Amino acid sequence: MRRCIGSIILFLALISSLPVSAQRSGRIQDPTLNRGDGLTVNRKDLLEKKNSKQDRKSRQVDLYMFAASYSLVDSLLFISDVQKVNDVTLNNKWFLVDRSKFEAQYADFLGAEFNETLISVVYFSEKEKKMIRKRAGVLKRNGKKIHYELELTPEFLFSKPEQSEDPVQD
Repeated sequence: MRRCIGSIILFLALISSLPVSAQRSGRIQDPTLNRGDGLTVNRKDLLEKKNSKQDRKSRQVDLYMFAASYSLVDSLLFISDVQKVNDVTLNNKWFLVDRSKFEAQYADFLGAEFNETLISVVYFSEKEKKMIRKRAGVLKRNGKKIHYELELTPEFLFSKPEQSEDPVQD
């Protein structure tokens, strides 16, 4: 017990004897700075840095996608055809920049066509065969196992969303 207390006291004495600059994580000491100067960053600067980093990792690709919407009230599943959408922005290889806008397009279409409020999901890939298999799997899984009533919407077409002026992306 005394050994433990002795080692703790020795450790505390060692830490307290270190110079203050050794305890800081490499920050430059400038006595002319006022309190808080140099440590604050505004929201605009953070968003610009985030967007520039995302822009470096983003690329324009042609994607194949389809949408599905589930009705929680009526056990309905609305599903669109697989479509090719040109020049869509992907970040970090698999994040679709305007995914929520594509989902909103399908939800708005169904709201106007069928007067339904639904939860929409967009599936996408760069390979058409992968999307055809995924769509068949969604139809099989939800049609047979969960017993959703399937409604196909071949008349729906995706359109590329307009870029907003707001630097915050969805």
